[in-house]
Amino acid sequence: MDQAFDIPRLLVLRKLTRAVADTLTSELKTYLATLAPLIQPRQVFGEFIRGGAKQGTSDSDRAFKQLQELYQTLARSKAFGLREDFESPLEILNSSIELTSADYSHQAVSGSETKTITVTSPLKWVLSIPSFGPQRLRELLGTPFARRNSAELQQCLLHWLVLHVTIANRPGVAHILSGLRFQLATARYAEFGELPVIQVAFPVSTIRPPDDVIIQSTEMSGMSAFEEVIDIDSLTNMHDPVKDRLMELFNQHGAKLKS
Repeated sequence: MDQAFDIPRLLVLRKLTRAVADTLTSELKTYLATLAPLIQPRQVFGEFIRGGAKQGTSDSDRAFKQLQELYQTLARSKAFGLREDFESPLEILNSSIELTSADYSHQAVSGSETKTITVTSPLKWVLSIPSFGPQRLRELLGTPFARRNSAELQQCLLHWLVLHVTIANRPGVAHILSGLRFQLATARYAEFGELPVIQVAFPVSTIRPPDDVIIQSTEMSGMSAFEEVIDIDSLTNMHDPVKDRLMELFNQHGAKLKS
C-alpha cells in the first residue's frame, strides 16, 4: 500500500472520491427529504414538543421517557455537566436534517515529525438538526466550564437526543435507507462522551494513506485537514444486497441459474 501512494496518485484518487461523495451526498439528501414526514419529532413526541398534537397514546409517553433517561445520564456526565431536568413541552427550533461528513482526529507521524490532522470520511455522514451540528456541539463543549452557556448547551444536547429518539422509534427509516444502500447506525465520539451520534454510511470503504503522504499533502495545502480517499477494490467488489438476498433464496430452493 505504501508504494502505491504518492502525491500524483493521491490527486487522482481525491478527484474520484470527491465526484463519488458529491453524487452520493446529493442522493442521500433527496432520500432524507422524501422521508422527512416519517421523522418529524412532533409525530413521535406529540404534545411533549411545543405545537405537537395531543395524541393521548403510550407511544409519545414512551418516547419522552426515553429522552428523559438519555438526557439525565448525559447531563450529569463529565463531558456535559448540566442540570438533570429540562422544561416541557420542548421548544424544537427546527425539525429538518443536516448532513455533515464524519471526521476524527489523527496523529500523523513521519520520521521525527508528528502532526495532529483532522481527517474526514467522505462516505460517512452525521445526521443532526441545523444550527446544532457537530461543529457547534464541539465549540460548546470546548468552552471552559466557567464560561459555558449552559442553556445553549442544554438546547443543543436536547436537539441531538430528540433526533436520536425520533429515528429510533421509526425503524422503517433504517430499512428503507438500507434498501437504497445507505446504512444507518449509532456511533460514539470520545469528545462527545456517551452521546449517541446518528451516522449514515455508504458500503464503500475510504482509506487513509500513509502518514508521510498525509503530512506532505497538508503542507502543500497549508491546512491541518485531510480527506480519506476511496478504496477502489471496495468499490469494484461492492455487493448488491437485493441480489444477495435473492441468490440465497435461489440456493435454498435448489434453483440453478444459467451461466
